[in-house]
Amino acid sequence: MYSNRELAEKISKRVETTVLPIRDSIVVHEKALNDDLKSFLSKRQFKKWLKYQRSEKRKLLPKAPKRQAAPPSNMNNNRRRGGQGMGGRRY
Repeated sequence: MYSNRELAEKISKRVETTVLPIRDSIVVHEKALNDDLKSFLSKRQFKKWLKYQRSEKRKLLPKAPKRQAAPPSNMNNNRRRGGQGMGGRRY
C-alpha cells in the first residue's frame, strides 16, 4: 500500500504530466488570439477584451469554501450589550 505522502507525490506527478502541457498550449493559443484581435480592434476595444478575458479566467479558478456562520442567538446579543434586558434600557 501507499502512504499518504507517496500517494500525494504520485498524484502530483500525474497532474504535472497531464495539466502542464494543456496549460502551455492554452497560453500559446491565447497569445495568438490576442495578437490577431489587437490588429483590428481599437485600443479601447482591445483593453476591454483583455479585461473581459481576465474576468473569465478568474471565474474558472476554484473558490475557497465559505464557512457557515451560525446566526447569533438573542442571548449572545444581550451579552454583547452588557447583559441588559428590556431592549438595552436601564430602568
